[in-house]
Amino acid sequence: MKHSRISTEYEYPVDLDWTSDGKLLFVGLEPQHRIICYQIDNKKAEGQDKNWKLVKEFTKKHQTSINSLVLSRDNKWLVTCTDADVLLWNLKGDIVAQIDTKQMKNNCAVISRNSRFLAVGTFTSDIKIWEILYDKGGAYSSVNKTHVMSLRGHKGGILDLQFSNDSTKVVTTSNDCTWKLFDINKQYKKSEDPECLVTVSNPNKKPFQKIAISPDAKAVVASSEGDLFFYSAKGQLLKEIKSAHIGTITHVEWFQSNDRVVTSGNDASCRIFKCPPINN
Repeated sequence: MKHSRISTEYEYPVDLDWTSDGKLLFVGLEPQHRIICYQIDNKKAEGQDKNWKLVKEFTKKHQTSINSLVLSRDNKWLVTCTDADVLLWNLKGDIVAQIDTKQMKNNCAVISRNSRFLAVGTFTSDIKIWEILYDKGGAYSSVNKTHVMSLRGHKGGILDLQFSNDSTKVVTTSNDCTWKLFDINKQYKKSEDPECLVTVSNPNKKPFQKIAISPDAKAVVASSEGDLFFYSAKGQLLKEIKSAHIGTITHVEWFQSNDRVVTSGNDASCRIFKCPPINN
């Protein structure tokens, strides 16, 4: 398998994400709390690997370690989260909004696939969702000063969350050793609350650290330490893979084909697993 390597010298990447066209790679680096952007340079000598060109370094704004870095699928926005703050950037490196969660510690932040909502999980049990507002022409206007929805029901701090591809659902994990699936396709302006559709407890009574919902929203993959769990979106356990990684799994992501996931772990490996069939 061919691969290319980027050297970051005295720093290490804590999170990264590609633009949807695969042309730009954004990386959060520690311990300097930096955000940089690389572009693949396809102009290479025959027989050489692809070159990576550093095209942008964002002005340093974070003063504490970056917990998460996520791009919107329309390549408009980058969301970064630290314990102290959550920032919404455009891809030029300008801050367009700072989200005040009014919490002591933020754990993770994600943006919906349609770039309409921004959700933040903190050390408390609630997930808060803000709306990104646009004018009639589709240009960015602002972010609501206060959150427009709350996802309630967990009994511990939030560890991970993800929007579904159609931006109508959110999967979440918590220190309470459960994952939940919420329906957010509600008339929140009329005070209609999101609905918890599914709650699943870890059979091993340990927290799920990472979670992802399949592109067709029919399956969920979750990790707990080095173990990997496949579920139907209705909460049925499809398969448990013990010691999928030797060490903690650090990321899980679905293929667009809905049949496979890729994982990374602190055992310095990435692996691909096939999703078991879902019984209707």
